[in-house]
Amino acid sequence: MNRAVQLISENIGIQHALAEYKNSQYIPAPDYLVVSFPVLSDEKVSAEVYQETLEEAFENVEKIDTYDNRYFYRVSVPKEDILEAFEKCADNEMLNKWINYFAVRGLKGDANERDRIKLSAKQEAADMTGDEEWAEFVSYMKAGIMANAGRFGLSVPGFTIEELRNDRYAGALVREFESVTIIVFDYEWKDVEVFYKSLEFK
Repeated sequence: MNRAVQLISENIGIQHALAEYKNSQYIPAPDYLVVSFPVLSDEKVSAEVYQETLEEAFENVEKIDTYDNRYFYRVSVPKEDILEAFEKCADNEMLNKWINYFAVRGLKGDANERDRIKLSAKQEAADMTGDEEWAEFVSYMKAGIMANAGRFGLSVPGFTIEELRNDRYAGALVREFESVTIIVFDYEWKDVEVFYKSLEFK
């Protein structure tokens, strides 16, 4: 297996970081953006080895210690071969399927103002019992909340707000977290207002 593909397919944190980076290109002035959010360590490997793995994938990696003896990593621009391999992994179902489902999509622009919309516990929810990739996805997001001051995010630019309100898997997320909120940001680019959606987990 190609090393870049291996790095991505075996690490949900790298998958999340790459999805966020790709989605940030929908935001104006992407040259000024870096991915800056927790990529959590893997308890099965040492911190040193884990950091070396991340350094194979990203131009800059910074280890951040938290107040309760936890730590996370912030990463910047991915290396070119990693971006190419990410496309291959997405096309060949080599990503966690729920990272792929929620975050690896094109842009949909239905929003017309900044907003915060809390998803309702009343919406229909899929039964995710026995889905190991779902368990990994939810566990990763919950660990992200703990390392990131009580909240963690996932970009979802490929959904309309109404689709998220009616999606059975988004409904399943609501069952897993204290709250799941659609956050709509707006950016002005070449005199055009652009809106961008993410889910915030608490």
